[in-house]
Amino acid sequence: MVALEHFRIDSKGYVLVMSDLRIPSMNGYEFVNQVKRIKPEVKVFLMTAFEIDEDEFRTLLKSVKIDEFIQKPISCEIS
Repeated sequence: MVALEHFRIDSKGYVLVMSDLRIPSMNGYEFVNQVKRIKPEVKVFLMTAFEIDEDEFRTLLKSVKIDEFIQKPISCEIS
């Protein structure tokens, strides 16, 4: 995966990584685990447009260090 290879090469240049839950060569949880192994302090946001089972997600959160989860579509209100 190109994104992970770039991160391995220059992890010092990253403070935030955002990824979709579903990506071509691996799932988002695997990606997050690999990113955190390389640089544990980097913030990782994971997002998806698919329905997530709350109980399953809470269980996964204990084993995967996701800093923020974003449900798509994302709505932005301007006030």
